[in-house]
Amino acid sequence: MKAPQNLKEAQKLVDRITALSRFISQSADRSVPFFKVLRKASEFQWDEECIRAFEELKKYLETLPSLFKPITGEPLWVYLSATPETVGAVLVKEQDNGSGVGVLLISPQEDILQLVVRLNFRATNNEAEYEALLVGLQAARHVGAARVIIYSDSQLVTQQVTGNFEINCDKLQVYREAYEKMKEEFKEVTIELQNNQDEIINWRTPMISYLQQGTLPTNLEQA
Repeated sequence: MKAPQNLKEAQKLVDRITALSRFISQSADRSVPFFKVLRKASEFQWDEECIRAFEELKKYLETLPSLFKPITGEPLWVYLSATPETVGAVLVKEQDNGSGVGVLLISPQEDILQLVVRLNFRATNNEAEYEALLVGLQAARHVGAARVIIYSDSQLVTQQVTGNFEINCDKLQVYREAYEKMKEEFKEVTIELQNNQDEIINWRTPMISYLQQGTLPTNLEQA
């Protein structure tokens, strides 16, 4: 799939994404850079934001999630996502053959972005920590961050990526190399070991409070 060269091709791309929206997570959010191009009807400008969004879309389409027919009586999970531009939801069926990681991004202005990613394989704790590290960097790159401070509770991962621990596992070495490659896309990346779990913001707490007690956060945007 080649990048659009004019407004007509950009419109075709958006049409294709719309047609596949039920198979693409956060399809509307992924299309925001392309809609910005279409709004400028007098000129075609495929900027860095479009290039990045287009490449990420192609990578996503190479590893689409599996779809399953729901079974009567089987519990399903509802995942919600909201950005300043879009709101989305997806029904998810849990299966045994994978793992999951969670990432929390906080901007200097205290804007919060929460991510939950399901892995399509049974990951060890160390592999899951590396996956969370890479997912966090991908998300930071997507929102245009130039400098990143990473907090992790994994001593092994933090010490390995900083070069203090030797890596004697081929798979973890691959993760380390992927981290070094992604690190080059930022002006500065600092990784810190977070020992105090109580200091880490638990993004699930307000959701649990609402489900159990009907209590909403006092902040209107968070509510």
